[in-house]
Amino acid sequence: MPCWTLYRAMMIPCAVLLSMSPATASAIGTTTTVKSTSLTAVIAVPGDGEGRKGRETQGMSIPFFLSGVILGLLIGLMGYRVLQGWQSRQERQRDIDRLTEQFQGLFRKSDQGKNHHS
Repeated sequence: MPCWTLYRAMMIPCAVLLSMSPATASAIGTTTTVKSTSLTAVIAVPGDGEGRKGRETQGMSIPFFLSGVILGLLIGLMGYRVLQGWQSRQERQRDIDRLTEQFQGLFRKSDQGKNHHS
């Protein structure tokens, strides 16, 4: 089996993951650059759990991203295996068809030889 088949099978999950990467990166918070400064920061404590939703969403985005990567790889590998099985079945069918044609040709020759000698 050609190597390009694996490339084709993995292209779709990779394209999906790449299309998701800007949204995932912004959810994780990796799109902003962090500069180290020696400024004093004032921390405002949100009352009644206001800021908790943002932290929970950010904390959950990394497992979602990793599960998406794993799922994409599994789907790609499964697609590759299905494609591989389909191609091997086609190959076997071509071999069977070729052998059938050869046998039919042999039977025709044997029938023609019997008809001429009768």
